[in-house]
Amino acid sequence: ILVVEDEEVVGNMLHQFLQKEGYEITVAEDGIQAIQILATMQPSLILMDAKMPIMDGFETTRQICNNPTTKEIPIIIVTALDDASSIDQAFQAGAAEYITKPINWAILRHRVRNLLMQRKMVAAIENCNDELIEQVYDKTAYLKEKQRFLETLIGNLPGMVYQCLNDSDWNTQYLSDGCQELTGYAPAELENSAR
Repeated sequence: ILVVEDEEVVGNMLHQFLQKEGYEITVAEDGIQAIQILATMQPSLILMDAKMPIMDGFETTRQICNNPTTKEIPIIIVTALDDASSIDQAFQAGAAEYITKPINWAILRHRVRNLLMQRKMVAAIENCNDELIEQVYDKTAYLKEKQRFLETLIGNLPGMVYQCLNDSDWNTQYLSDGCQELTGYAPAELENSAR
């Protein structure tokens, strides 16, 4: 977990609390340092103070959420600001949660757990989707190969093999090459004349 907090006392409290919960913690003192850290690591979650010098938490959140490599990292804004405008600004910037100071540690514990669990479930779903796409691709390639084999096999049979669509006009779907021996016409010519 990346903790972005400019107040040393609050940063230490967050660090100690999260470490007791079993998480590995990295601390950044401002938004610019957080962006620099994210260039070298991908935390599972970010706790972000809103009021910081140089780059505030809202702008830092916005930049993280607009970056393709970091936009999936959930961010919890942890701040003393409790007005509607600040809350709206945080969620518009891309925050997943908002916790006010003084911190209710039980609420923080549950929100951290819930966001990490959600992230794991999304990753598992994406992994399943990737596997399903690969299976569909493999099955499609297999079926196309079998279709080519059957067409070659049927094309080499003596006589004429055909398949018609069961629609009102009994349109021809397939004619084997053997039809030319029987009719004197190539399959494409017969298909065109039937239309």
